[in-house]
Amino acid sequence: MQAVLLAGGLGTRLRSVVADRPKPMALIGDKPFMEYVVLELKNHGITEIIFAVGYKGSMVEEYFGDGARLGIRVSYAYEETLLGTAGAIKNAGRLVTDDRFFVLNADTFYQIPYGRLVKMSREKNLDMALVLREVPDVSRYGRAVLEGERLTAFDEKTEEA
Repeated sequence: MQAVLLAGGLGTRLRSVVADRPKPMALIGDKPFMEYVVLELKNHGITEIIFAVGYKGSMVEEYFGDGARLGIRVSYAYEETLLGTAGAIKNAGRLVTDDRFFVLNADTFYQIPYGRLVKMSREKNLDMALVLREVPDVSRYGRAVLEGERLTAFDEKTEEA
């Protein structure tokens, strides 16, 4: 199964801390944060990662290469100009070959029951499933508008965030 990791943003909120690298490549101990994300996905049966990269994307490719070191296949979808989340997903989509795949932000560690999510999406014959988490202040993230279990709108995060 494939996963697209969105790793192309500028990371402006952390720029003062990790100015020399993309935010998901911030070091945690002696490894980039994103390596922990990749290993977690591998542990849940993901066999291929497609990195959607933009800002300093070559640093991601230099580190992960073809993925063999971590026992996973890796490919790269470069954005010459930043396309935003939807544009990055569309750009990476040309490399997706599985009928079901995950799309995740590369700067977030997820604790998701991936197998259960795949099973549910198959049982309900979903074209798409979205995992959301409730937070006290949505201004940093954006806000999902739901009617029952159906997503009806998404309000982007504020400019100040």
